[in-house]
Amino acid sequence: MVKILLGCVTYDGHNYCLSEFLQHLQNIKIIHDVLFVDTSKTVDYANFLREKGYSVTHLDQKKDSYENIVEGMNALRKECLVKNYDYLFSVESDVLIQPNSLALLLSRNLRLVGGVYLTKYLCHYPTPKGIIKKWEVRPVADKYIKVGEQLTTQPLQLKEVLPDQLLKVASIGMGCTLIHSSVLKHIAFRFAPEEGTHDSLFCLEASKKNIPAILDTSVKCTHVKPDKTFKFSGV
Repeated sequence: MVKILLGCVTYDGHNYCLSEFLQHLQNIKIIHDVLFVDTSKTVDYANFLREKGYSVTHLDQKKDSYENIVEGMNALRKECLVKNYDYLFSVESDVLIQPNSLALLLSRNLRLVGGVYLTKYLCHYPTPKGIIKKWEVRPVADKYIKVGEQLTTQPLQLKEVLPDQLLKVASIGMGCTLIHSSVLKHIAFRFAPEEGTHDSLFCLEASKKNIPAILDTSVKCTHVKPDKTFKFSGV
């Protein structure tokens, strides 16, 4: 039997959607273990999750929220490797996954594959009069584009992820992502904000080892933010 650790880095700022998130977690059809890594300022939230029956590791909170996430992801990575899990199923506590999400990702037999969810980006469009900035709903996944002679990345467009397909991309978010232990063995998560986010840097290191990041657009998730819920139904 495949051994899977469902890992989630969280904090008490996601309490607003915890009940809904846990309900979706309980509906997952594949057998798995669950570990939360809590980065809240106090241990109250960790104890609250423990009272609900979950295994929780609490880490001291850093000033930078991304540094908290990186430390949490590396704690999940360590747990996965030390206890000989085959896969880490990384989820984020404001992303609602469907009951068959894990089964679909497993069926792809890939080492780095994730589902798709949406958020709001401030996009920049060059015009003869200068740069126009516009907020747009885009997938949390980047593709490579060529600007002149330079290769760079930008978020995929919404229309690119509406059909169900597998897309080779520059990076995927860690909100619904399956990572094989053979990848985790050689790649850790890095905190280097001047270079990129933890997920984009992880995918970059994987690509250097000929492990592409694959976006499975048949695995569509809901992203719950405090002021807006991003879902695919009705898009």
